[in-house]
Amino acid sequence: MDAERDKYDWIEDFSIQITRRGILSLRSDPDLELYTGSKLLASLWLAVVAGMAGALGGIVVSGALWDSFLYPAVWLLVVAVVSIIVWQATRRLAGSAVAFLAGWCIFWGMLTGVMAGWGAQLGAAGWAYGIAGGMGFLIGITHGNLQHADIRGHDSWFMTGTVLAPASTCLAAWLARSGLIRFGEWEQAGLTGLIASTVFLGPVMALYLARWNSKRALLRLASLYLHNDDFIGEAIALLDRAIKLSPEEAALFDRRALAHALKSDMASAEADWAHHKELSKSSRAPDLAQGWSHFRQERFDPAAEAFDHAAARNATRHWGTVGRSLVHLRKGEPAPAIDLLRALPKANIDARNQTYLAQAYLAAGNLAEAVSAADVAIDEMDSVHGLSWLIRAEARIAQGNNDHAIADLNRALAAADEAGIEERALAWLEKIEGSVLEEDELEDLEKSLASR
Repeated sequence: MDAERDKYDWIEDFSIQITRRGILSLRSDPDLELYTGSKLLASLWLAVVAGMAGALGGIVVSGALWDSFLYPAVWLLVVAVVSIIVWQATRRLAGSAVAFLAGWCIFWGMLTGVMAGWGAQLGAAGWAYGIAGGMGFLIGITHGNLQHADIRGHDSWFMTGTVLAPASTCLAAWLARSGLIRFGEWEQAGLTGLIASTVFLGPVMALYLARWNSKRALLRLASLYLHNDDFIGEAIALLDRAIKLSPEEAALFDRRALAHALKSDMASAEADWAHHKELSKSSRAPDLAQGWSHFRQERFDPAAEAFDHAAARNATRHWGTVGRSLVHLRKGEPAPAIDLLRALPKANIDARNQTYLAQAYLAAGNLAEAVSAADVAIDEMDSVHGLSWLIRAEARIAQGNNDHAIADLNRALAAADEAGIEERALAWLEKIEGSVLEEDELEDLEKSLASR
């Protein structure tokens, strides 16, 4: 996450209002999953799941499984039943985030058991440990691709898994080959896989959960909910939970104050802002939150004043400047908006800010610059915002380039999670006699336009 721009950079821009459908769609993103239950119990459960999966994996390479054609069918049935039971039980008791990790443990635990069991059965030690260790290493580095926006220190977690995976498969293979596991063929195969997967995934999953920043996860999801007035109650509930976890975290009180302000509960908002000030006396975060609150309620003059105060401090300068530029745009003043947005440091420019710059150029009548700025947002910054395509389409329509505009308007429709985008895109399509296209039709049109 450190090397790449966070795809949720825009989440702090509370001028954005997302449709109910869009909120529910984004809520299903794994990066917005959270778990605030007992990490110890969850770790123990995931270790058990990994052990069961490893035992099933170890049996796969056992000759006993292939003594009868019925045995593989029974094995598949057992795997299916265990997977369903584990998924449903984990989801009900711990939530979908831990249920996903349980499914992760089933897959990688089973694969780890297979490799340990395979290595244990090979005659030559070099082949045995080469297969167990080499394949274990591949499992470790591939398994480490699991990432989450709220996991701290992913690199150290990745390295732990990379070391433990081959170590666990080699250990299990050695125990089986040295005769220290002396049971029947079924039991020995299952125990070999169980040891490998538990030694690998038990500590790795415990470390993963330990590094899961629950406070940040709650804050991120609450922030998403603040982009739709219907979900503000859910945001406040999440922030209440976060404050119980971290009662000395000033940022949580500021965010809850914004939620209360958006609900017009100013008494609660002022109380939270006062508490924030007690915890962080020099903070200008309340100025920024008040700016967003005024902006959302279309009180642009007090919003401008609040954003100006926020922009006076480094910690809030970026969003204060963005907020101030948005006030200028709403008031029909594109020139100062352009100046503010162009003055942003490069590190603070994301697809959304770049789209605002394109919007300001369009409002100023500078069509070529509007298209160019939107190109950067879409092609270089991988914009997820329908507004980026809509602004480029409107600029192209003004240039008389309707064919490209039709493609852009359809892309805006495909990303129309933001309130008002769908209506504007459909209105423009009707005005220029364009059609709503299926995905394959849109791709054909874009290919045709690119070849011209």
